[in-house]
Amino acid sequence: MSRLIGLVLLGLLCSSTQSLAHGDEELLQIQKVRLQLNIEPIAANFIDANNKPVTLTQAYLSLFSVEMIRCPTLPKHVKRRTSSNLLNWIIPAAYANHGVRFDKPTQIPIMQSFNLLTPTTLDLGELSLPVGHYCEMNITLAKNSKPLLAEQGVNVNRYSLYLTTNADAKINANYAYGKNTFIALDISDKSHELTLAINPAKLFTAIDFGQSESHIARSILLNFHQQVELN
Repeated sequence: MSRLIGLVLLGLLCSSTQSLAHGDEELLQIQKVRLQLNIEPIAANFIDANNKPVTLTQAYLSLFSVEMIRCPTLPKHVKRRTSSNLLNWIIPAAYANHGVRFDKPTQIPIMQSFNLLTPTTLDLGELSLPVGHYCEMNITLAKNSKPLLAEQGVNVNRYSLYLTTNADAKINANYAYGKNTFIALDISDKSHELTLAINPAKLFTAIDFGQSESHIARSILLNFHQQVELN
């Protein structure tokens, strides 16, 4: 029975793929959207999740890119075909961030490191977004090639996260991490201005800084997206 189901699914997939090859693409209306980045500073002195005082002497985060992702929709030929409709339900749409490739109008490169101890307001430029509904936003943290020297001549742009404390702890990560976060964004045929607001203060106070440095860095990166809003 499982073999029969597999053959049926394979047939449906081939049928759907052939239909896609014959076109039926939707013509999309493009709208320019200006995007601004606001980062609220974190306090250098705070109480962590274990009720212990922490003093940060340096705190840098490297934002690589942001991408707006449209809500999944059924192409016209799929809406007309019950079998393809079933296939779309069984195999949901998947999205991926392509890292160093910026080949979509919905992607915008940032590729900068930011001091989390000072406020940041930055105009990120314009996105060319197709008119429609957007359900997800991908934010990728990664090192970049724009030099930014911190204390003791450290190139913090080589890290996705770089922290130091008054206890001589060095908490850093040099690997990339990207994650999709849910948004509710409607782009119409009118001009738009959006703000990407980041407030990481709650993130730091929710972490036990008595853990290993690698564990702290991982916790910050994994939960960073919870502190991001699109307004």
